[in-house]
Amino acid sequence: GLRKLAKLDAVQFLLVNHSPESLPFLAVDMVPQSNSRHRTSFYSSLTRLLLVDATEEDEQRIESFAPQTQLLDQLANQINSPSPNNSINQLSVSIFIALCRDLRGVVYAVNTKTFYTMLFEWLYPKYTPLMQTAMQLWYNNPAVTTPLLKLYSELVQNRFQRLQFDTSPVGVLLFREVSNLMTCYGQNILAISSIPKDKEYSLKLKGISVCFSMLKNVLSGGFINFAIFRLYSDDTLENALNMFVKMFLSICDESFEFLRYPKLSHAFYGLLEVLANEHMIFLANLDSTVFTLILQTILEGLTSVDTAVQNSCCLSLDLVASFLYKQLAREKLLNGRTIRRESAIQPALNPNFIQTIHTQGHLLDQMLTNLISCLLLEEMPRNQWALSRPLLCLMLLREDTFAQFQMQHIQMQSTPSKQQAVNQPFSTLMEGIERSVSSKNKDRFTQNVAMFRRDMSDIQRSSHTSELTNRGPGNTGSVSNLNGGGTIDDFML
Repeated sequence: GLRKLAKLDAVQFLLVNHSPESLPFLAVDMVPQSNSRHRTSFYSSLTRLLLVDATEEDEQRIESFAPQTQLLDQLANQINSPSPNNSINQLSVSIFIALCRDLRGVVYAVNTKTFYTMLFEWLYPKYTPLMQTAMQLWYNNPAVTTPLLKLYSELVQNRFQRLQFDTSPVGVLLFREVSNLMTCYGQNILAISSIPKDKEYSLKLKGISVCFSMLKNVLSGGFINFAIFRLYSDDTLENALNMFVKMFLSICDESFEFLRYPKLSHAFYGLLEVLANEHMIFLANLDSTVFTLILQTILEGLTSVDTAVQNSCCLSLDLVASFLYKQLAREKLLNGRTIRRESAIQPALNPNFIQTIHTQGHLLDQMLTNLISCLLLEEMPRNQWALSRPLLCLMLLREDTFAQFQMQHIQMQSTPSKQQAVNQPFSTLMEGIERSVSSKNKDRFTQNVAMFRRDMSDIQRSSHTSELTNRGPGNTGSVSNLNGGGTIDDFML
């Protein structure tokens, strides 16, 4: 396998000689920019071979990347030159793009804490200021910003638990660099007043998408206790979260056009799920207009044909609805009195949050209706488990809406026998379910949802079979209605 491959003479030559002099295709000024992305794959493979027999005490492996060190030093000298001319500037851009792609490949292949720490200490603090300077200089050049942002996104990817630093400050230092880079990029790119529609994705949306992925990776990595930033009055986390909000507002319009871009929508909804799980207080304390817009994006994503988007929306909604239910229960326990508890590590909840939810109750009603419709009308729901999780919270929050939906659904049946048959699954949906949003209670409800769907499918199938029998052999109807494959009108008969 890999160990035998690493011992080949040709591979040993590559591990020692991967400079442009030995491998001309690595020359920055000779390779077309469109081909430079292959450098990432090359250095990822090379690093895996380099580390295959490395031990934790082997600190000389980083020295194998001497060509990259030379390029970093060369680039720093060119950027800091008092009067760089156009040719030097262009060469600097090419060198920087190549470096970002090389380093991303190296970081991707590092899968142990020891070698990751060595890699970080190689880059920080000597070369990280260079990255910030490059972002400031070339923020409007996606050929530069995209590889740089992807490099940092990979740096905070806690693959194989390689970012477990215990008492080391590496995690905090790393997040500061990420926050500063994201803030620098966001402030500059959002300041551009007009971007042609046909270039909006490449110049703006793609970079924002990578920023969302980068922030998601660092917030969900589990290698930082974020309470430390508030404890020491450090605004690093606040800056990153506020920049997320600004980016979100810049891409979201009434038509939710950003959903047309799969990578952007996946990155946004994935980040939103992490924020709802780890930083719900931050979301709840947003301006009511912004929080309402977030609810609207969740509502839009619930009916998405993209399974990943729908799944993230369901989980985000479950977290938001559970948080809301707990707050309402606490408020009821206190007889309407609200207690704003603020600590050194967590801000107090905005008292207007509950009022915002009451004002936007129609959004919760629509979400509840959409979830039930997906469970009822889809022959094989792609995310039955995910769809069931927020459903319980919404049913507890909007009991009148669910009761109205149930009554309308029963009354639309054509005969009293069908009405009675449909009423039975609805009646058993909440059997054994407590007024609680605990995980155990949700698991029990998910089982009830599965039985609910099975019973409804049996009723639908029985109804179609009865209709085909009554029509006789000469009028069999549509074959597509067999096996529970009817439309909404068929199901409402």
